[in-house]
Amino acid sequence: MSNPSHLPKAPAAPYAVGWSDDLDEEAIEPPWADAGAACPEISSKPEAVDARGPIPAGVAPLAAPCPAAPTPAASAVAATPPAAPPQSSQPAGVPPSLARTSERASDAAEPIPLPVADKLDRFPALASRGGLFRVGIDGGQVFKAVELACLEKERQLVYTGPKLTMDDKRVWEVVLATAKQRGAGVEIRLSARGVAAALKRSTGGKETNRIVASLKRLAQAEIIYELPGGARGSARLLKSLRKAPGCWMATLDPDLLTALREDKQFRIDVARRESLSSRLAKWLHDFLSTHAPASKWDFELGRLAELCGADPHDTHFPANLDDALTELMRSCPSVLASHQLGRIGREWAFWTVSMRKGDEKAEFTWPAEEERKAQAKRDAAAARKQAREGRRQERATAKKQARGVGGVVL
Repeated sequence: MSNPSHLPKAPAAPYAVGWSDDLDEEAIEPPWADAGAACPEISSKPEAVDARGPIPAGVAPLAAPCPAAPTPAASAVAATPPAAPPQSSQPAGVPPSLARTSERASDAAEPIPLPVADKLDRFPALASRGGLFRVGIDGGQVFKAVELACLEKERQLVYTGPKLTMDDKRVWEVVLATAKQRGAGVEIRLSARGVAAALKRSTGGKETNRIVASLKRLAQAEIIYELPGGARGSARLLKSLRKAPGCWMATLDPDLLTALREDKQFRIDVARRESLSSRLAKWLHDFLSTHAPASKWDFELGRLAELCGADPHDTHFPANLDDALTELMRSCPSVLASHQLGRIGREWAFWTVSMRKGDEKAEFTWPAEEERKAQAKRDAAAARKQAREGRRQERATAKKQARGVGGVVL
């Protein structure tokens, strides 16, 4: 395993989270503290000391490693009872096709490079082609082993955790982009004000409190997935989160790397999306950004509401959808060229909407497919080399026979 200095260095990105030690968030308590439910790996460990010295201007920030735990005395080790066998954490009600088939990846001792680490604007399709990140606002809802709607029939997603919104998505994208520079399985240092500045948001207390709340929700979010192509697994969106002096220390789950490698990672114009006013327009922006130019889609409104996570009983959804599509068509004509609502019957869930994508090409990277193609090229090159070596040996043998070498007399 290479050390952090050998990880791919990323260029200046839409998300460049700065270092900051002047936060005043010590009084903020996790929302699960009062409920008595422990958040995974939340602790009050002291902040790690950065041994690299001052961060030069213009250098992409990397996280300080988590301080090593003190080694217990030998007597304490001898007195420690054996650990109980791990209990299954499989949520009840999960479809059999998505049941875990192997143990989770062990804690990484060194940073694990992420796929497409040099492209910080690429994000997996599972975040944009279904209801993982929903429209609306956080209402305190908590889901347990709920199968979310996804665009493709081959894609399945079971979710456990608090409701995640488009506001949480932008924070997760910052963490993911930062982890691409640092690696998975190790702590990365996040400043709430730095995240707000990266998102071009206010750095005041109200906005930073929202970012901290998003981080806490992401730390409780767990998915069990099956992707088109058959790859499956389970992971947390954040493996751990803890408060340190002046910052938050977060860890991207190494178990998420399978999804990042096997799923297509689409380019999302985050700055353009964040210029839109409504969360529904932002969700539609990302959804349409994953499709080919000039493609046409016809949806029943009930199906589209299911995909974006809208309230199926919200009678204002058709009007909100029309407003969001109008805003998207006006602000981003390359993403949405036209749309039309078809109102037939009294139940709006059976109304239809037709959308035609603009001329913008969907840019994506498919790490697993690129790895397979690269391996196929290596295998073909090895086969050609072996064939050349075989022919060379045949010629050498023929020459030896012709000269009577090796005991063969002609």
